[in-house]
Parts: sequence; C-alpha cells; structure tokens
Amino acid sequence: MFVGKLIIHFSGLCFPDYDFLGRRLQDLMLSGLKRITYCSVPLDSGWGILFFWEKSSDDICAFFMQSLAQLLHDGKDLSTLLFNFVINTCENHAISLSWYRGLQEEEKMSLLHRLSDRVSVEVPPKSTDIVEDLPINVTWECTGVASNR
Repeated sequence: MFVGKLIIHFSGLCFPDYDFLGRRLQDLMLSGLKRITYCSVPLDSGWGILFFWEKSSDDICAFFMQSLAQLLHDGKDLSTLLFNFVINTCENHAISLSWYRGLQEEEKMSLLHRLSDRVSVEVPPKSTDIVEDLPINVTWECTGVASNR
C-alpha cells in the first residue's frame, strides 16, 4: 500500500518469461503459459498495486513474486522496482499530466522511448526488461504489504 499521489493508473496482464532477478521462468514459445494480472487500485488511505493469478499459474507466479521479495530483502527500493515493472510490462497506462509536465525533458524522452519499445514487436525481450531502470525519481511511500498467501 502506498501514500501520496497516484501518478499512473494501470491494469495489465503478462506472461512472465523472466523474474525480477532475470531468471527464465517459462518459454513464451510453448503452450500452457502461466500469466499474472496486476493493476493500481485506490484505497481509503492511499492506493495499492494488486497482483493476482489463477491457481494453475501458482508455480510460476509465486516464484515471480518471491524474486521481488528477494530484491527488497537485498535493499532495493520497492517504488522504483514496481514503477519500472509497470512501465516495462504494461501497455494500459493513464499517466498524470501534471506529473508528466513536471519531468525534465530527458526524463520525458526516456519514458516515451521505453513505452514505445514495450509495444513494439521489433524489440526483442531481454531478461532484464522488468527491472531496467528509468532515470526518473519515483517517490511512492510504501506503508505496507498484504498477501492472502
């Protein structure tokens, strides 16, 4: 859960081929792919990001989420990790115009370039795509994590 202004609304679904540590989870050329869905949600005291998946995808998606937990344990910033994940994997965004206008020109260009790369069929995926840093300072303050596991 986060406090502060929600600068980007999103909802997406992906077939995680790599986890947050760059390890291969599944081959996207095979059938029977496992998928994870995620979205931003308003809450009474801020907002949150939901991750959810079908039980049949539990083996891949639980491992995927454990890799995020490992990076947090290693001292990585949750806000940066999740912002980069959303920008790098989600095609359905609504970005706050006031936030966007406040970015430096280099940050705007970097963001627009990344968004266009992610919807291009000509740019092949890399194992580091979901954690590739954008040069944008995100100040989402995390107040807690909840799980039904």
